[in-house]
Amino acid sequence: FAQVSLCLPSLAVMRRGMAARLSQIGIALCALSVLETYKAQAPEGCSLRLNDDFALGKEVAGLGDYHFTGAVAATDGRIVFVPGKFNGIGIYDAEISVWTAVYTNWTATGLVKYYGGALAAPSGKVIFAPGSENAVGIFDVADETFTKVSISGTSTSRYAGAASIPDDKVVFAPSSAGDVGLFDVASEEFTSIPIDLTGESKFNGAVLTLEGKVVFAPHNSDSVGIFDPSTNDFTTVDISSQISGEEKFIGAALAPDGRVVFGPHNSDGIGIFDP
Repeated sequence: FAQVSLCLPSLAVMRRGMAARLSQIGIALCALSVLETYKAQAPEGCSLRLNDDFALGKEVAGLGDYHFTGAVAATDGRIVFVPGKFNGIGIYDAEISVWTAVYTNWTATGLVKYYGGALAAPSGKVIFAPGSENAVGIFDVADETFTKVSISGTSTSRYAGAASIPDDKVVFAPSSAGDVGLFDVASEEFTSIPIDLTGESKFNGAVLTLEGKVVFAPHNSDSVGIFDPSTNDFTTVDISSQISGEEKFIGAALAPDGRVVFGPHNSDGIGIFDP
């Protein structure tokens, strides 16, 4: 495990049009009808490359904080937004710049229902990781229908992050849960795999490695989590000597060379893990 320090420029934001309010969740396709131009100065010793203009896309009215907690590219090229507190599923078609929402009959609770999602293969369904919701969320992009599979538990932040693995299965990263979640899309069967690790908000983010294991991004945990779906074994790699504190990273992505990159949240550097 290693960290790469961040070069964080100071941004002077020049706004044209309507005032913008960004979500607490960083979503690649931001949903506001305003064009903002970012002019930045790179800190000394750092290089900086930004687009001249960063355009925010279609307006979505009436949203509060944590409206969505992730974005998943569907097989038809559209982007599906994972519902957090928003009472529905967001869909963005980048080709024609059209935003739609599939509304549900959820009762607003003020809690984050789902936290992260993954595209299951070969079914092509988008699976949502249960946060406060005691059910796995299943969104069929083809006919835009949403169903749920109930699971036991009462945690308000059960899992945070999902990773697709072969044979139409999805792994959920344990946040406050004391287990790894494993969901079989074909059979709609949920399996809870206990882990010997306690604490709140342990991990936030999951990714499948080239070796077929799933790596969890450390959030409050002082370890990187590793789950082997072939054996259901869960192990950790301690990183407390290199970084401490809470809310270290959010999100995990696989680099071309097989290493796993963690997105810095409170960390001052990018996390890089070689599995």
